[in-house]
Amino acid sequence: SLTYPLRIFLRDIIGAGFSPPEVCAQRFGEARLPLSVLNFGALGLRRPGLFRGRRRAIIGFIVFCRHGGGLKALPPVASSRRKRARPCGPGWIRSLHHAMRGAMKICVFCGSSLGAKPIYEEAAIDLGRTLASRGIGLVYGGASVGLMGTVADAALAAGGDVIGVLPRALADLEIAHTDLTELRIVASMHERKAQMADMSDAFIALPGGIGTLEETFEVWTWSQLGLHAKPAGLLNVAGFYSGLERFLDHLVTESFVKPQHRAILHMEAEPGALIDKLASAEIPTDKKWVDELRR
Repeated sequence: SLTYPLRIFLRDIIGAGFSPPEVCAQRFGEARLPLSVLNFGALGLRRPGLFRGRRRAIIGFIVFCRHGGGLKALPPVASSRRKRARPCGPGWIRSLHHAMRGAMKICVFCGSSLGAKPIYEEAAIDLGRTLASRGIGLVYGGASVGLMGTVADAALAAGGDVIGVLPRALADLEIAHTDLTELRIVASMHERKAQMADMSDAFIALPGGIGTLEETFEVWTWSQLGLHAKPAGLLNVAGFYSGLERFLDHLVTESFVKPQHRAILHMEAEPGALIDKLASAEIPTDKKWVDELRR
């Protein structure tokens, strides 16, 4: 059946230690799988801003990528608490570096637990360090626990900027990360997701449970609907998302997802490769699929 590959992936999430069986059963009952996974209330939130005040930096970055560059070509950025080292390289690269510093941000979705394998924590550390070394700000859910706390701590330790967004209800449970560059306390989960999407230029999902999937599918849906033009990617640590990849390809085979929309969600096993792919990604703007639905 259509939902069979997804059931296999959900089983893998339970086995990896990110979601208890009762949560998967409650939120992803077999009868509601397609609706739950593919919609996620994307139309219920306000439209995320597109680039806001960062148009100049992003345009320069796109030009940089099209001329054979990439995020890995940018020199590391030191901590804001210390004197920053002067970037090296040709003048146009230095200018681009200064334009992007503090502007380019990637939102990371991930589990509030560490999972069953040490490699998940290692991947979160690697991602946090990679973002910081390339001068990319980290936006995440603001918690100090699980992979969320791990990726934030790694980015901070490497001198990166980290912005956390946490609902008041979770902050009251004393899981807020208090050592971030900036911690925003908001009223609801909806406001949390809207702010995270609004200030970010791309999205990466580390291994995680139901919340990680929900957030990732939501921003992917926004790109499909043209509400923003921001790429998203899955960091496929030790094959964690391989089952989901097969299911998503199955959706294309069954004509529920267009190939161009499937291509919006990228997947790589290494943080650097995924960041490079997001940097060069192009979001389709073709609205012909809407006209097809009207026929």
